[in-house]
Amino acid sequence: MDSKKFLSLIEPIIILILSIFVGFVVLSIAIPMFDVVNYIG
Repeated sequence: MDSKKFLSLIEPIIILILSIFVGFVVLSIAIPMFDVVNYIG
């Protein structure tokens, strides 16, 4: 199995993991901000 085929198989998995990680970070920042806005409002 050559490395290009391996990369083409693993690339979507890496993108999926990164997008989940980024989404988790964004949520962990956004949720407290919404709580603060609701607390002030």
